[in-house]
Amino acid sequence: MTIIYSPIPHEFIFADYFNYKNQEEHMVMYEGIPIVVEPIGHTKYKVKQILSTDPEHYLNDKCYPGAVLSLF
Repeated sequence: MTIIYSPIPHEFIFADYFNYKNQEEHMVMYEGIPIVVEPIGHTKYKVKQILSTDPEHYLNDKCYPGAVLSLF
């Protein structure tokens, strides 16, 4: 852990982190699997991350990081 003493606001120092977190990402449930998705169209979403602790969820061939899902 690092402590930075600076008059510069932390939004400027950690701009990459704040820009990443400001992207449109949503947590949704897909067939009982909690995932983080990013919209790439009106009804299409790209899976960014699987948030489950169940190993079976990582073996699902429809839902994996990088997969494009049609939700709603």
